[in-house]
Amino acid sequence: MSTVLAPKIGENKLEEMLSLDTPIETKGWAARWYAEMLVELFLSEDAKLRVSNFEDLSLGDKIKEISSDTSKEVLDALYTIENIGNQATHFKLDRELNDSEVQVAVEKAISLFDLILIDLFKDGGLAKTPNTAKLLSTLLPSIRVNVLQALVNLKSIETEYEAGVFHKYLLALVKNGQREKARRLLKKLKKSNVLNAYQYDWWEDSVNTIYRDLDNLPIAKNIEDCKRNFNNVLSSMSEGDKEENHKFIKIVSTMLDKVDASEMGDLVGDKILLV
Repeated sequence: MSTVLAPKIGENKLEEMLSLDTPIETKGWAARWYAEMLVELFLSEDAKLRVSNFEDLSLGDKIKEISSDTSKEVLDALYTIENIGNQATHFKLDRELNDSEVQVAVEKAISLFDLILIDLFKDGGLAKTPNTAKLLSTLLPSIRVNVLQALVNLKSIETEYEAGVFHKYLLALVKNGQREKARRLLKKLKKSNVLNAYQYDWWEDSVNTIYRDLDNLPIAKNIEDCKRNFNNVLSSMSEGDKEENHKFIKIVSTMLDKVDASEMGDLVGDKILLV
């Protein structure tokens, strides 16, 4: 299972980037536009307090202005997209874009939202409150896999936090249609003595249990399902918990703005808690 979340205002550009019929120059330009949109929506809050005309800056200057508040991974992706997007936008007689270059820009543009979340949760941020991980569980399994893959420590699973992230990563893999990858990982970690026999059996059972219950879980398949799940978890949170998670809530709320939530139907909403 895999798809891409895009803000409503960016859906057309996402379609242009992913369509086989879109010329490569248009794809490169669309990736640049999409990246600039994400900068404006998710990365510019502090910079706009310093720079009154931030929206009027070039993408390159915007990237410079957010550099002190943004991870190297996000900045590197933005600079790559800007460079390829500029080549796609501006004519130069002896320069010709190729499909592989543009595909790099497209892939990096699509991965930006995941990188923004990784930046938010690094250094133990996923354990800010018990509801932080529950909020992450409302998003697409593919996003959760990408985020948790960057956070999980596969060399040591000793602390409560390390075990918690590892557990969420395994379950995200299963919900993303990657159960066998989760099982192969468990076998590899047991063989390398990262997991003992008891830990291996416990997580193998967890993987199989969640796999058997997949049809009853409110796993998001599209952005409307994400809105449904997000609203469900948000409605159960206290005002204090919402304040603790305000940055993450603002990011997700912005992504889901103007999206109509799907219906829960016969799915069990509380099972979102099985993150």
